[in-house]
Amino acid sequence: YSFVILLAGYFSIQLISHHRLPKPYWISFGGVLAILSGSVIDAFVHSFVGVEIGLDAGLSFPHILIGYIGTPLACIGTYFSVRKREATKTSSWDKLLAVASCALALAGIRHLSNSFHPLKIVNGQAQAIIPASIILQTALSITFLLILIDGWDLPFGSVLLYTLISETGMAIIFSRSTFILTILLSGIASEILYQLIQPKKNALRLRIFATVFPISFYILHFSTRIILTDFQWLTPVWIGTVLLSGYTGLIASYLYNRPRIA
Repeated sequence: YSFVILLAGYFSIQLISHHRLPKPYWISFGGVLAILSGSVIDAFVHSFVGVEIGLDAGLSFPHILIGYIGTPLACIGTYFSVRKREATKTSSWDKLLAVASCALALAGIRHLSNSFHPLKIVNGQAQAIIPASIILQTALSITFLLILIDGWDLPFGSVLLYTLISETGMAIIFSRSTFILTILLSGIASEILYQLIQPKKNALRLRIFATVFPISFYILHFSTRIILTDFQWLTPVWIGTVLLSGYTGLIASYLYNRPRIA
């Protein structure tokens, strides 16, 4: 809500002083309106209808309006603003702002879908839940990253920044401070992979990167669970889950960058 108040204040100043907003930021303005509307509806529902019992609150209509519609739109305006500029006028700093914009949008979606995040799931729960959550989170993560890769040659540090912003918040929310170092190491590994593979060059490199990006992340994720928690999965099971994340990334790359058919 602090973020929304800051955005609303900025948009209000722009509208009062200049009587207009830059076109890309109308998207963010719409997101702010959606969040404010969802908040009012949420307060009304809780006051006159009650609270959710036996249902994840993130699945209620007001929270869907806030988290899955309003938050991504509010965050993504900076990306579209930078994307609209001519390539010669887009600095590395501008690109990093666009990366942060997409990462914040992803973090907002993850916050509302936290029931399906691997960090929330404890080791004693059904083994099928963690692979399902990893498929979902991989699909979200790689989709936003492919959008960024399609836009520009990302400057050094972009993938590290993207990983830190989109993942660290969940570790803090779930009090999994031991995973913060894992996220940092995953971001560094992903940055190195990006620099080595250069996925912008051609479709094959893009598909390789989309495959190894989640694999490297979840290898470190499961390694942390094995070392620091009472993790009792059989080795073939967690290795298979890691490979499943890579397969998800590969499929996402084909959906985003489809091969040409003669």
